[in-house]
Amino acid sequence: MTTPPRHHRNRHEADTQADTQADTQSAGRPSAARGRTCGGDAGQTVPIVIGFVVAVMAITALTVDGGRYFAASRNANNVAPGAARAGTQAVDQNAIRNGDTRLDPREAQTNARRFLAAHNLTGDVTVTATTVTVDLTVTVTPIMLSMVGAGPRTINGHGTARIQRGS
Repeated sequence: MTTPPRHHRNRHEADTQADTQADTQSAGRPSAARGRTCGGDAGQTVPIVIGFVVAVMAITALTVDGGRYFAASRNANNVAPGAARAGTQAVDQNAIRNGDTRLDPREAQTNARRFLAAHNLTGDVTVTATTVTVDLTVTVTPIMLSMVGAGPRTINGHGTARIQRGS
């Protein structure tokens, strides 16, 4: 094995020493070649975070207000038939003694309205000789969707009950 000529060895040592000095001097700060990014994507995090926050807020608003709408609808459609059934408990006792099955209209109205009042609702109660019909309307005001202009929503409930002569 032969050693490289002296002039080659000195050039190599000089290059290594120059590289070491350049690295030491530029430590902590990017050089012209190092630290550059392609396409200038500095500041791209902010729009992404804003988009993510808006998406989370939209999902939250739909969940909260959608849940309120659903709960109000379920409540209205459960209470209206219940009020109608409460109204049909007002059977006219005199009619039963005579072999007829019919409702006492005044008592049926009162029973249905009491049932609605117990659930903090009001509605229209219609009584015929054998049926009680209850229609109610509930207005739900959105909490979060109102920030984007959504107004109150009307939920309707309906129930009808009919008396039957048992054996």
